[in-house]
Amino acid sequence: MTAPTDPQQRPQNVLLPPLTAVLNSALQAGVVPAGLNLSLVTPVHKRGSVANVNNYRPIAVGSALLRLYARLLNQRLVEYTEAAQLRAPTQAGFRPHLSTEHQLLTLQHLVDHARGGPRPQALFCCFLDLKGAYDRVPRPLLWEALRRLGVHGRMLAAVQALCADAEYAVHIGGRRGDSLLSGCGVKQGCPLSPTLFGLLLDGLHSALLRGASDAAPQVAGAGAVPDLGYADDFCLIATSAAGLQRLLDCAHGFLSSVGMEVSAEKSRVLVFGPRTTEGSAAQAAGAFRWTCGGADLERVPKYKYLGVEISSAEGIGAAFGRLQRTMTATWAAVRRKYGRVQLGLSLQLQRALFQQAVPAAGSYASEVWGLRKLTGDARKGRARLSTLHAQFVKNLLHVPRTVSTTLVFRELGIQPLELGWLRGTVRLYNQLAQAPAHSLHGAVVRADWEDACTHNIKNWAWGLREYLRQLGWALPRDGNGLPELNARAIMDAATAREQACWQGLSECPRTCPTEHASLCKYARWFAPRPGPRLGSNPYVTLQLGLSRVLKIIKFRLGCHRLPIVALRNNNVPRAQRLCVKCASGALGDEQHLLFECPFVACVRAEYAHLFTPGCTMLEFMQQRDICGVACFILACLKIYLAPTVPNVP
Repeated sequence: MTAPTDPQQRPQNVLLPPLTAVLNSALQAGVVPAGLNLSLVTPVHKRGSVANVNNYRPIAVGSALLRLYARLLNQRLVEYTEAAQLRAPTQAGFRPHLSTEHQLLTLQHLVDHARGGPRPQALFCCFLDLKGAYDRVPRPLLWEALRRLGVHGRMLAAVQALCADAEYAVHIGGRRGDSLLSGCGVKQGCPLSPTLFGLLLDGLHSALLRGASDAAPQVAGAGAVPDLGYADDFCLIATSAAGLQRLLDCAHGFLSSVGMEVSAEKSRVLVFGPRTTEGSAAQAAGAFRWTCGGADLERVPKYKYLGVEISSAEGIGAAFGRLQRTMTATWAAVRRKYGRVQLGLSLQLQRALFQQAVPAAGSYASEVWGLRKLTGDARKGRARLSTLHAQFVKNLLHVPRTVSTTLVFRELGIQPLELGWLRGTVRLYNQLAQAPAHSLHGAVVRADWEDACTHNIKNWAWGLREYLRQLGWALPRDGNGLPELNARAIMDAATAREQACWQGLSECPRTCPTEHASLCKYARWFAPRPGPRLGSNPYVTLQLGLSRVLKIIKFRLGCHRLPIVALRNNNVPRAQRLCVKCASGALGDEQHLLFECPFVACVRAEYAHLFTPGCTMLEFMQQRDICGVACFILACLKIYLAPTVPNVP
């Protein structure tokens, strides 16, 4: 960056002009600068035997300058195709404002609509697996597809040059092999490749509509939906067993014409039967034999689609077992890596890493299932995610599972998973409620809402509507569709409901009812000052070493060996848990230790500057010198809990 002569002038990037000139020259000439179109390929082991080459995933890394060039080309191509509505409405992969959650929501809507309508029926799905899809793209067909979409001249030449001149060299252990030109497929590791692949494979949707649109389910306002695509993951959807076979035949014909090959060994058929007794469609499915290119396809009771396990019986309600395992594995990995990244001595950094990794692992696709009405094992599985989350937070502090989850969350400034699920669901609703008229996913949400209101189907919209009703929100329909939700107000209302347990507590922790004793004590003695954001508790950020900080946190949460806690484990009534170090007859609780007990008077005298006349316990804990308060607490605990040495005559 160059220093500006005018203080009001923004600094200029010295690299911007030459970079712009180089990239514009490449675009105008339709060529790639020599030596830049080389990618180094490193094989990364996935699973299984290290001696089997099929157990490795090749990762291609190219020039940073060329990646920038490809990103700019991709941005132009995406903006053009999206504005002109040239993309298949059922393809969501690598498209702006679309994600796997949109496809999962659409599939679950089709399942709910088929099962819960006035005439329940089965839904037949086939999840296709393409062999080496990106590597098999015939470039002449890709160029022809781009021309049909209106991509010509310099733009087409620039895209062709990126692929035609691409070279690859294997890079292992710091050593590089000879480079080879690529003659087929889209360029590996290039930001432009997913868009190019999608534009070519968008023809699959058109082929299915031409050949078997009557076999597909219908969405009000969007028409037939014979497929759902996410990059090279395709799901064919039909309302009958024979209809699914027709879709398979059409798909095989189109994919063969563009050089793609379906792996029959990995493709699967999943039949979602009606919620009532097995109907004729499901009975026919039991004996039906589906094929693709002459090869039989296996029918399975469950399948992992876009990272979420779905089943024929529960739909997306089968996701929670895998999510629990993923969340547990993520927490284990985080704990293993604390030492490697030197976080072991900082609770604040441990909390930050935990928040980035663990809740996300247990909340994938929660926009679709987070508020959904579930029963049986599915309901227990979702509740188990919240239990695991709370357990892992307590593990972070090394406190027993019996400690109140509410206290632990407030101490660390962590929200329950359910609030995150609500936030994501409202965000998805608002996005789709305002979607343009041609949007498939916008039509899906409107149809889902109509099913919930008209047929009382317990679907995604029904779960959201019921949750809002419990918060006191009504969601009216307006003349133009669905209204936008006030996300901030909804989150405030949900947070207030979560915090209702803190209302109406006794003023004195020593005399409050036993069932509210821990909450009352924390609220009146230890609650941190309201901060600008969650997690602003200054005791969590203390720089005293992890073990000492954890001792302070445990003291604040009531995890210590003072009589008020130790004698509770012996079933001693609370009024009889007296201090054992003095003859005052007072309860042996935290306030007695810090303010009253003569046994630690010497420590109190040393830290006299922390005490002001009339200071309450809460004011004492919230004062600015929290480092001094923490050291005072540690010193008191050390003396008070030290084993007593008997006098030897």
